[in-house]
Amino acid sequence: MPDATITSIFRRLPSSYEENPSLSEWILADQSNPLNQISRIIDQGEVLDIGCGSGILGRLLANKPNVYVDGIDPAVSTTTTGVQAYRQFFSHGVEKLFDGHGIERYDWFVMADVIEHFAYPDEVLAALVARAKPGACFLLSTPNVAHLSVRLNLLCGRFDYVESGILESTHLRFFTLPTLQKVLRSSGLSIERVLLLNRIPSANELIDFGWFRALLAFVVAGRDKELYTYQFLAVARVGSGTETPSIEQIGSRSSGGCYVEILKLLVSRFKRRIRGLI
Repeated sequence: MPDATITSIFRRLPSSYEENPSLSEWILADQSNPLNQISRIIDQGEVLDIGCGSGILGRLLANKPNVYVDGIDPAVSTTTTGVQAYRQFFSHGVEKLFDGHGIERYDWFVMADVIEHFAYPDEVLAALVARAKPGACFLLSTPNVAHLSVRLNLLCGRFDYVESGILESTHLRFFTLPTLQKVLRSSGLSIERVLLLNRIPSANELIDFGWFRALLAFVVAGRDKELYTYQFLAVARVGSGTETPSIEQIGSRSSGGCYVEILKLLVSRFKRRIRGLI
């Protein structure tokens, strides 16, 4: 759990630090989870997990030979059980690493759903890139504000913050694929790959919108390659590289699954109307 006495240059809700013993199993079974993909990508070297929370990635990488992981999070105490998986854990903001810590030692910088919590993520990234060694790899995930669930809510005039999800109340910045790439490139990173981590929105993510808008969703569904992308995972390096990164789809993006959820919503509305007439 976060330490309330520690000030942070970014803030998350307390629920995001909760430790669940089954969480690692769920992540490893879910290919659309960014930590699942990150744990596959990192094969060896020294890793700095920025905004590490309760230490989930540290535990996922703990049994990998030749992988050494340090964690940093200003809202987590050094006594938190989960952070014991890290070689070193720093209970302060990343800006304190900019002077004298030895950032150049790291081969990997992980920011899993972190940059959306910064007011100026490009400045934080640029400071890290300036101090990182050439060829160091950045693995950054962030939610896609153009996900179908957000688009449909906007269509209904809704932009409601939630406790967990794309519109989490502590998110300060929102990204589409082009805006994410712009921030990374402006920070001095060369983008190699972007993984589109897809999730079909559930009925409870599709707010109680009207019949016409629900039917319109049938037309929209499936016409945009990023419509079902819940999160992006960018693989970028310090130094020059390819101008056009590869774009990879991960997880289901079947329109059929979305249609089922929309039908559930329509049936629910119909049942309520019938009950109101009886």
